[in-house]
Amino acid sequence: MTQAFWANRFQVSPVPAPAMVGRLVATLSILALSACGSGVSGTASTATVSTAKVCPALPGEPWVPEIEGVGRSNHTDSNIKSYSAQVTSAQVTVTAINQGFSETLTPVTGIASVGSVNFSVDDDLGSQGSLTLQAEVVDVPSAITSDDGVVYPVLISLTDPSGREFVKLSGCDSGGFYSCSSSGSCAKVSTCGPDSGSAYLGDSITERRAKWEQHQKLLSLDAVSVNSFPTCNWSTTSPVGSSLACPFDPTSDSSFFVSGKLRSGTYRAKYVLSSNYVDVVPGNSVASVKLSVIKKKDSNSASDSKGAIDLNVVLVGKKNIEDSRTDKGKQNLNALFTHVANHYAQSNTKIKIGSVDVYEWGCEHDGDAYAEVAIENTGKMIKAGSTLLGVASTVGALNVFLVSSFGGSASILGRAGAIIGAPLNGASTSGSVFASFDLLASYNSQCTGVGACPVEQQEWSFIDMGSTISHELGHFLGLNHPSESSGTTHDKIIDTPICTNLSVSAGRITTSSCLADSNVHPTEGMTCRTACNTGANQTPLSCGSYDADTCFCPAADACQFNHVMWYTGKFYGTGGLGDGNIFSPQSSEILNYSPFVK
Repeated sequence: MTQAFWANRFQVSPVPAPAMVGRLVATLSILALSACGSGVSGTASTATVSTAKVCPALPGEPWVPEIEGVGRSNHTDSNIKSYSAQVTSAQVTVTAINQGFSETLTPVTGIASVGSVNFSVDDDLGSQGSLTLQAEVVDVPSAITSDDGVVYPVLISLTDPSGREFVKLSGCDSGGFYSCSSSGSCAKVSTCGPDSGSAYLGDSITERRAKWEQHQKLLSLDAVSVNSFPTCNWSTTSPVGSSLACPFDPTSDSSFFVSGKLRSGTYRAKYVLSSNYVDVVPGNSVASVKLSVIKKKDSNSASDSKGAIDLNVVLVGKKNIEDSRTDKGKQNLNALFTHVANHYAQSNTKIKIGSVDVYEWGCEHDGDAYAEVAIENTGKMIKAGSTLLGVASTVGALNVFLVSSFGGSASILGRAGAIIGAPLNGASTSGSVFASFDLLASYNSQCTGVGACPVEQQEWSFIDMGSTISHELGHFLGLNHPSESSGTTHDKIIDTPICTNLSVSAGRITTSSCLADSNVHPTEGMTCRTACNTGANQTPLSCGSYDADTCFCPAADACQFNHVMWYTGKFYGTGGLGDGNIFSPQSSEILNYSPFVK
C-alpha cells in the first residue's frame, strides 16, 4: 500500500464553495456482537432491523472482538454520566449568508431571524463536566430544499445562568457572515466573529472565526452544528511569547466558573438559520432549530481512569465482511483495535475502551454500494449507516465505518465526520470512515495461528492504519492538528509545539523538518534543538533526521512532533513500538470533556 501523509487521511474542512448565482449548491443485516465484561469474547445478539431484501448467506462466523483490557467495566459510571434533553425552539426566519439578522420581529413574516432556546442544568456537573449542543434544522420549506438549498443552524451566543457569555459574536448582525459580489463570489466578513474571551481560541477575530465556523459548517453540505463547552479549563496562564490564555481559566477569570465548574441553572442559546442563498431566500422562509443538549457529569478528575469510550465497528460491504470472518481477519481486527486502545490509555489521557460492538452492513441495506465510497459521499454514508444503528436519545458509541476504499483512492486512509462529531446518530457527522483496502485478511503474513499478532511482526502500513483511526477519533472528540501542513495555522492549545519549518522537498511540514524548527515551545521556552540537548533530555542531533532510535527526544515537550494528532504520519520506528508520545496533557483535557468519555 502506498504510504500516505495525514494530508490524505482526512478531510474535515467545509466543502469548497462553487460560484454562486442566487444560491450555493452545495437490518444492516445488522448482526451485533460486543466485547463485554473482561473484554475477551462477547455475546452475540441480533439487532431488530427489518430486512430490505434477501441476500445470500456468507461463509464463516462473524468477528467477536477479543481485545485485552477492553470491557464495559472500564466505564466509571458512578462518577461520569451523560444524558440528553431535546427541545425545539420557536420558528426562525431563514436568512441568506450575506444578510443581517435581528432578534426583533421582521416586518415581512412577523418572525425574528434569531431564535432563542433556553435549557436548564439542574445538577452539579462536576469539575470535568461539559455541555454539548447538537443543533439541526427541521421543517425546512420545500422552496429551499427543492433547489438544493441548505440551512445551517449557527450558534451566535451562549449565556450561562449568571449572564457570562461562552460565545458572543460581533460584527455579523448587520451584514451577515459573508460578503458577496454581484458575480456571486463570496468571502468571509473580516470583522465578523467571536469576541475575545469566547470559547473559540485565537489571538485575532480571524483565528477565532475559523475555530467557531468549523463547528457551524457554513457553506458545507452539512446542516448540523455541534459545539461543546468548556473546550478548556486548565490553570496554565499565558504561554511564552503570546497574549493568549484559556478564556475559561478560573485563576484569571473566576467569574466564568464556580469552583472551576459550570453553573447550575438556566442557559440561553441563540441561533441564526443561515442558508446558502445570496441576497434573497425563496418565499417567506421559516424553519425551526432542534437542539439536543448533552450534559456530561464528571467529578472523576483524580482517578487513574477517566472513563471509557465505546465503539461501534461497522464493516461495510461484502469483501470486508467476508475478510472479517476469516481467522486472519479476526486476528488483524483484534490487533488493529488493540493499537487504538493503547493510544487512548496512555498516561495523559487515561481513556480506556468500553464495549466494542460489531455490525455487518452488507447487501441487505445496500451497504455494498458504500464499500468504495467517494470522499464527497462519506457524509451521506455516515448519515445512512448511523441511522440504521438507531437515533440514540443519549450519547452512545463512536461509529467507526470500515470501507474498502475512498472511491478507489490509495492515498486517503481515513476521514473524521467533523472536529467534534455529532454525539447523536442520524447526522452526516455521526461517525468516522476508514479504508481497509480489502486487506483485513491479508495484512501481517508473518503472524501465524489464531492468537495475538505481536507488534514486531506487524506491517508498517497496518500499524499506520491503527494510528489513523486514533488520529481521526481525536478529531471527532474535539482536537485539531497542532500545526497544519502549511505551517501557518495552529491549534492554540498551550502545550503543543508549533512548527512553521517546511520541508524543501515535500513543500509542507514533516516530522523531520519540525525537528529543526526554530520556534520556541510555548511552555518550555526552548526550541526542540535546544531542549533535546539540555539536561536529562540530552540526545545528540548529529543524525540529521527524526529517527526513532536517536532523535525522537520524547522527554522534551518542545520536540513532540510525533504525537498522533500531528498532520504528518506518526513514525513508529523499527519494530513499530514508537516513542510513546500520543497526546499532550492539555489535548488530553479536551478529550476528557467529550460526552463520549464516560
